[in-house]
Order: sequence, then C-alpha cells, then structure tokens
Amino acid sequence: MMIASSPGSLYAIIFAYYIGGDKALSICLCLISTLLSTITYPLIMMVSSFINNISLSSLIPFWQTISASFTQLIPISVGWIVAHYFPTISLYGSKLLSLSACLAILASMSSSILKIGTTIFSQWEIYIVSIVLSIFGYLIGWSLAKLMKLNPFQCRSLCFHCGMQNTTVSIAIIQ
Repeated sequence: MMIASSPGSLYAIIFAYYIGGDKALSICLCLISTLLSTITYPLIMMVSSFINNISLSSLIPFWQTISASFTQLIPISVGWIVAHYFPTISLYGSKLLSLSACLAILASMSSSILKIGTTIFSQWEIYIVSIVLSIFGYLIGWSLAKLMKLNPFQCRSLCFHCGMQNTTVSIAIIQ
C-alpha cells in the first residue's frame, strides 16, 4: 500500500533522461503520482489508523506529505514554463542541469555508502532483499510497458518510474 501511495521519484526522470526514455512521459508520471500521493497517502493512513485504532494525528505526517509534493511540483512547473516561453534558455539549461543531476546522484550514492559503513557486512540479508525488490519493480515496469505495446522510449520511462518507487521503499527498509 505504501508503494502505491508514494510520490514519483525525481531521480526516475533523471535516469529516464540519461537512458533515452520518453521525457514527457517521465515528467507526467512523476507529476501525476505526486499529485495523487497527496490524497492517497493520507487516505491510506486514515484507513490504517481506523483499523488499528491508532490516533490519526500521530500517524499522518501532513506537513511532510505536502512539502514532498511541492519539492517536486515547483521544479517541474518552473521547467515547463521555461521550456515553453524561453526554449533557448531551456536548451542550455538542460545541459547544465544534466551535469548537476549527475553530481546529485553521485553525492547521494556517496553519502549512502558513508552512512552504511560496515553495517552492510553484518546485515547483508536486508541489502539483498532491498536490491531484489528494486530489480523486481524494474522488471514489472518493463513487462507492463511491453504488454501495453509501448515503444522502447516509453518502456524505459515506465520501467524507471516503477522501479524507483521500490528503490525508495528499499532505502527505507535499510535505514
């Protein structure tokens, strides 16, 4: 349930860009899942709190849900406006942003490796399960795209959006 209600990953857009995926589809998938998550996440938490007889205020992080949505909606909206009204700036900006995206991915990976430290050797089962969960998500995304007879660019985008949501859950399991 948590995977279904979680917002899309901005990293999925970046990876789809680098592997030649459908950029418009990637942005739309991220935007739609982010907008829906502002409704589905609190709804699932409300149902869970009712079933488990838990206080609702301690269960739903309202501010985190809204702020997570805006951290994705604002850059996407600014990108759309710039691309529409200033296509030349958008062209140069995409080259600069692709470099900064690479640096962000490297920084994220480096900080994760530093944070993990030697615990990877003592809790290797958790890491294996997390990796398998992510790979399974990518395979499901690719398979569904192929079943829908999408073109290869769209298959790549859908694959990364399905897999990146599972990657987020995997990281949460590890931490």
